[in-house]
Amino acid sequence: IQYVHEGSTYQPTISTTGLHEFYISQYDGTCEGLRVKITVQVLETPKPGIIGNKTICDYEDLTLTALTSTGTVYWYESDPKTATAVGTGNTYTISSYAAGVHSIWAIHENTCFSEPVEISITVNEQPTAPTLSGDNVCEGETIGLQAVGNTIQWYEDGNTTTIGTGNSINISSKPVGNYKFEATQTVLGCTSDKSFIDVTVHDIPESPIVNSDEICSNEEMISFVVQGLPTGEINWYSDENCTALIATTVHTYTPTTNGTQTVYVTQTVHNCTSQATSATITVHEQPKLVKFQHANNIEICEKSEQALIVTENNNIKWYDSETATTPIQIGRFLNKTYTEVGTFTYYATQTVNNCES
Repeated sequence: IQYVHEGSTYQPTISTTGLHEFYISQYDGTCEGLRVKITVQVLETPKPGIIGNKTICDYEDLTLTALTSTGTVYWYESDPKTATAVGTGNTYTISSYAAGVHSIWAIHENTCFSEPVEISITVNEQPTAPTLSGDNVCEGETIGLQAVGNTIQWYEDGNTTTIGTGNSINISSKPVGNYKFEATQTVLGCTSDKSFIDVTVHDIPESPIVNSDEICSNEEMISFVVQGLPTGEINWYSDENCTALIATTVHTYTPTTNGTQTVYVTQTVHNCTSQATSATITVHEQPKLVKFQHANNIEICEKSEQALIVTENNNIKWYDSETATTPIQIGRFLNKTYTEVGTFTYYATQTVNNCES
């Protein structure tokens, strides 16, 4: 048998585990002594089993655990062939990893060193907060909110319990006041920071005060005024359901035709509309001019008495000038004794439904 080594020391290369036998003898140059058997046992150090979530978010920490009961585990963040261990022990925690795919290596030493184990870790980026929208509402109305994003979770300010999920949510009516709502979105298992939206629940304004009235068509200003202390937009309607708008954003309404009509008036504040107030408006036609029973031009003698008579009998008023406001006599007849020489002009009106001709 050919010997494999000569000398007082020998370091064989063994590539497999198990029992390996070697023989050693002395040789004096002429004769060889008895051979002595040496048995070498080659042990295998097992690779460590690693447990831990292999997918995390960039705002999370991750603790990896090596399943070994003896020896020492060395952790590396780059190839162990060229790198130095960044930690030892059965656990290793990573944090502040940027989004992407990262590798961690572990080697188990128990008299012998195991082959390295490589663990691939996927770090997902935290998504941006969702974009929220919604409108203020009136007391008794449902609050509707919308979000642009994925897997939306909704919260009321300061609460950790969700009040709904999805890109839109309807919230039952709330008392008058200001409210804040929050929402997050989740992408690839990572949850964004919260977005916020403020919503105000407005009170329903009081109904405006409008009095029924009668006016004359010849009045210079034919208008009906909303009374009280309205603070919002006043709208006038011709129907009880408030669908036929006849005047908008004004506190007065001027009828355009004679006759009687019922109007309905609402007040709107912060887009919240009151109950309608109804009022009856009557526009009377101006009476016609009175007719005299004699010629317009009368000549009489000084100190004579003359009676002027009109054919109508509807609250007749007599005036001594065209612009006078105080009548000199009331009734169909104007009896007057003329003691002076001259020309005298008199005017007569009739009043029907409080409207004067």
